[in-house]
Amino acid sequence: MRHEIRHLELSRCNQRNHLAGHVGVRTGTENRDFIVDNVLERQRLDDLVGGHADQGYPSALPDHFDRLPELEAELAAKGKLELLEIVKDISPETDVFIYIRQPEPLGLGHAVLCAEPAVGDEPFAVILADDLIDAAQPAIGQLIEARAARGGGNVLAVEDVPRENTGSYGIVSAQPLDQRASRITHIVEKPKPAEAPSTLAVLGRYVLEPGIFEHLRTIPRGSGGEIQLTDAIAQMVVDGSTYAYRYAGQRFDCGSKQGFLDATVHYARKGGYRI
Repeated sequence: MRHEIRHLELSRCNQRNHLAGHVGVRTGTENRDFIVDNVLERQRLDDLVGGHADQGYPSALPDHFDRLPELEAELAAKGKLELLEIVKDISPETDVFIYIRQPEPLGLGHAVLCAEPAVGDEPFAVILADDLIDAAQPAIGQLIEARAARGGGNVLAVEDVPRENTGSYGIVSAQPLDQRASRITHIVEKPKPAEAPSTLAVLGRYVLEPGIFEHLRTIPRGSGGEIQLTDAIAQMVVDGSTYAYRYAGQRFDCGSKQGFLDATVHYARKGGYRI
């Protein structure tokens, strides 16, 4: 069964966020995208397609994923068929790409809010590109299925983190429903370790109901005028239909140097390279 979920993908570049829709949100193009064989970019595509989401990328990505007929013709003429297949495999077979630029860096919530005209009154998915997840089934696909099993609602990817690291994440309190899913009762952004309600951290994958947009428009702005997605989610927790989901997979924080190196080594070994 295909679950139609629009898709937002986000990352960061030069203090600016760039949104893409049909919907995908992402921010710019970074060197760290090119972990072995463009794993980060390919996983974004796999998340979109494998997660049964409509597709979308921002700004610099159209060039990365666009077809190059002249290059393809040249490679074919020279008999470089292996390279030809690599080039052709980069370009996804998809329907519509919508690109939305966030005019100023006012937080993750503001970035998501910028995509409302493209999303409309439909559930949608968000990917934060710094979180690279190696999973047999794309993490977004797991969240979409978890949402379908509950008959709707917001679903957030989570995993346990060391208590000393809670200040880097949104942290939730949740009541277990099954082995992987829990109902969120409280969520707080980047609490100090001594104040964190748990060590269950929200990672860069969300499936959200369109009602989040109304909360994003009305919540008070935080430091620097930023609109926090966590604050909007917190307002939706009270109706009992916001869930945490312990996805199956291995995450790499490619927003850090160590995480980037770990991911590079992991995928290099997975690809058969000697490290």
